[in-house]
Amino acid sequence: MKICSIYNIIIMVIGREVFLIFKHLTKRIFLISIISITSLTLLVAWVSFNWSKKILYQQFVKVSSNYFTGSNNNISQFLNGIAELSKLISANPALVYTLKNDRFVPGTDQILKSTASGLNLDVVGIAIYGKGYSYSSISGMTPLDTLLKNPAIEDFSMSPEKNSLWVSRYKDISLLYNDSIDYRDGVLSYLLKMYDKEKNVVGYALVDIDVKTIFNFFDNQNRIFDGNSIYIIRDKEDVLPSPYNNSSEKISGADLKKVKDTKGYFVSSDGKKLILYDNVADMDIKTAMAIPIKNAFGKSTEYIGIFIIFTAVFFVFSIYIACALDKSITRPLTHIYYKMKSFK
Repeated sequence: MKICSIYNIIIMVIGREVFLIFKHLTKRIFLISIISITSLTLLVAWVSFNWSKKILYQQFVKVSSNYFTGSNNNISQFLNGIAELSKLISANPALVYTLKNDRFVPGTDQILKSTASGLNLDVVGIAIYGKGYSYSSISGMTPLDTLLKNPAIEDFSMSPEKNSLWVSRYKDISLLYNDSIDYRDGVLSYLLKMYDKEKNVVGYALVDIDVKTIFNFFDNQNRIFDGNSIYIIRDKEDVLPSPYNNSSEKISGADLKKVKDTKGYFVSSDGKKLILYDNVADMDIKTAMAIPIKNAFGKSTEYIGIFIIFTAVFFVFSIYIACALDKSITRPLTHIYYKMKSFK
């Protein structure tokens, strides 16, 4: 009896210790399960959120690039149309005769004026230049000797291989037109050599269009372009902002240095804008578009809400898993404990 009592006491003491160990183990299993699953859930949510931001940014760049490229293609088509219609001037026999013989042919003024209005409303004016004769559809057109001071135009006049040239002119442009016309922001000039029947150069035709016409090709109501700004970059240093821009902010000097000779894009120095740029025809000018990068994440708040719900659901699920693990491990041990306790 005495031995049995001692044995029972030992069993009870051991059983109590085992019970305390089981209880402590239960808490640890529960806590570790919750921490592990919650941490994994948060990690998955964080990775998923950043991955989705990356996807949104890539789509943002793709959509912006496609739109920007499409706008520049439309500009090229517009300039090609101006160039094709300008050939009507160089092919007009009366104008060729006028330049070749330095004689005024009646109706020359009407030919130029009708051609100007037929080309496009954005045409500033049209002029023809010969060795001793010149005529323009408006007063104040640039004299030939002034034109030839432009290195690109001088090179064009001296090159037998070049028949036409697009060139940007904006320096001292206010001196080249009469007071009733304000094109101080500059013009895009198309020059075309005029030939006689013997294929000899008898003069030049000049068509000027307002440089701000370029901005008309960037008009999109897509929310992704909210707050965007359009610019024309000339000679890699002069920046002309579109009159339609919402702000007067220009491209910074640091960002101008990032503009390469070919088309491309980059993130602005302040990290707030995506800047795309491309060449215009063969001129030393580029179009540029700056779009706030925050537009790329306009729907990110919706993703944040989804991830919060996702995390909350998995947190509740982790509690369920912890309880399940707790019971699956401790229940058999608890059952053994009660077996030992009942053993006398």
